[in-house]
Amino acid sequence: WLACQRWRLARCATRIAAAANLRGALDPIAKAFPARTNHELSVTYGSTGNLMRQVGMGAPFEMLLAADESYVQELVKAGVTDGEGVTYAVGRLALIVRKGLGITADSDLKGIAEALAAGKITRFAIASPEHAPYGARGREVLEKVGLWEKISARIALGENVAQAAQIVATGAAEAGLVAVPMAKTPEMAKVVDAVTIPAALHRPLMQRMVLTRKAGEAARAFYAEMQTPGVREALKTAGFDMP
Repeated sequence: WLACQRWRLARCATRIAAAANLRGALDPIAKAFPARTNHELSVTYGSTGNLMRQVGMGAPFEMLLAADESYVQELVKAGVTDGEGVTYAVGRLALIVRKGLGITADSDLKGIAEALAAGKITRFAIASPEHAPYGARGREVLEKVGLWEKISARIALGENVAQAAQIVATGAAEAGLVAVPMAKTPEMAKVVDAVTIPAALHRPLMQRMVLTRKAGEAARAFYAEMQTPGVREALKTAGFDMP
């Protein structure tokens, strides 16, 4: 802020940290925000675990949109947030399978099991379970359907769920588990078949956002914007469930 005042800039970018699964849905919301409010936003996408650690270490983020509420709760306990935050969406997982490989995309992953047994799967992509909530839930799904031990040696890990989606999109893996909004993009739909995974196969992905103690006027305005009916409808259209 002082730097902006020193250089007499009309607007300063407010730094927002957001889970990678939000990129497609959040980008148009964030890009439209300055025109209505005269506040510039700078959104950094990544795995929630990595972003949480950066916030905890004092990174200049004013708001975090996490893919799982447990990470926000850790920051609340650490005393670096302004309040406990609010759940803005419920995430869903999708199975994506490269087109033309003769592998069935079904919600119980029977097609994956058959393809694995037939030697049609050399790599299966998920986000890193260690710091990406969608990766952790992806592993839960594979364990729930009895595939983890059979497929674990073929797992291709993405740093975040967006990278996991790219691994499949580029053909480096035949299939993978990613966020539903990523599976629904026009670009992805050209190269993969996709199906939503039943919520019963993994713990809920309660996506929570929170302001940090660095939050200024712009961050607070964006925090309020994310709770408006228009934004909630946009997130729902993108493939999120509403809390």
